[in-house]
Amino acid sequence: MYDKPCFALRCRKKYTSMASVMAKIEILKAVGAEELVDQALAKVIQFEIDRLQQEQRRLKAELAHFEKSYRMTSEECQRKFDAGECGDAVEFFEWTSLYSIYQRNEYSLRLLEEKFV
Repeated sequence: MYDKPCFALRCRKKYTSMASVMAKIEILKAVGAEELVDQALAKVIQFEIDRLQQEQRRLKAELAHFEKSYRMTSEECQRKFDAGECGDAVEFFEWTSLYSIYQRNEYSLRLLEEKFV
């Protein structure tokens, strides 16, 4: 379980941070720097896409190692793990955690690429 006060603080910081970003964008917009903002955001988005793609290559290599060792796909492992068929070996916790990160990154990449590329 998560620590509620700590979780709430992180959420508030993210919200405050995004509010701060939006305020800066509004100021730049007000002074006519919309094109600059658009260019800067495009670079940030491309940077995030590149970072996620690099992370996915690394994760894919790690997942391939598990898949080869256990002779099953990561998706198969996730199904068996969720059904309680993998036991309590640390490797399965690590594998399914890596696979979850991989899936989350795939979703983020798809979203960024569909909306901005």
